[in-house]
Amino acid sequence: VPAPLWVLHDDDLDVKCSGDTVELAFSLESELYTLSELRGKRFTVTLENVHDVAGNGQEEPISWSFLWKHYCSQAEFSGQIADFKYFTVLKAGPSTIDVEAYNPDNDVTPWQDHPYLQDVYVRYRRQGDSLWIPAMKPDGTPASFGTATDAEGFTDMLQVDVSGWNDGVFELSLLADCGVQPGALGSYQSSTITGRVDRVSPRLWGTYAEPSNGKWEPGKAISARMTEDVDCRAPYTFKAHLVV
Repeated sequence: VPAPLWVLHDDDLDVKCSGDTVELAFSLESELYTLSELRGKRFTVTLENVHDVAGNGQEEPISWSFLWKHYCSQAEFSGQIADFKYFTVLKAGPSTIDVEAYNPDNDVTPWQDHPYLQDVYVRYRRQGDSLWIPAMKPDGTPASFGTATDAEGFTDMLQVDVSGWNDGVFELSLLADCGVQPGALGSYQSSTITGRVDRVSPRLWGTYAEPSNGKWEPGKAISARMTEDVDCRAPYTFKAHLVV
């Protein structure tokens, strides 16, 4: 029988006892959490010398085992897109979105040290849709970060090509892909970032502004209805002129 890789005793376990339940909890230090020897191994827990409130002792130890299940690495947005939690694609702007990511668990398991992490992808979907679509770079290759980060867990910036996206509201997310591995959860999805693609300029609704008959009377409004909502934040970006 091979020697156990790791043994915890009473002092290393957080024990809670309430009513008829004994709960055991433990945490893994970073050097243990990254040990590849633990992946897919079975842990054995033994509980012994339990007494009831009358003083009757447990007749024999209770042992049960479970499989080490390592979660896929986390991935979240960073940089400007995370700061604003929004993105816009305009008619006069670039046809790309700058995306950066980071590993919230970098202090525990860097991406490059994770035994199962294969890649971290950028995905998108139109708001309201259920299906996520892999995003692409301008060169037509998948928009993915690989598993490389700096020492703090942050990636380089990559550009997502949005030239083929129709106007509308879209959502972005990151997918950390660990494939299908024994003892691992296959993927992790980040929080989403919502943005708008709007390449259409506002136009006059209909043929005429008000008054549409071309005759103005004192007290009546002079107005123009546009084909979409207008940015009405002050100070106004638009200018109005009245020439007599």
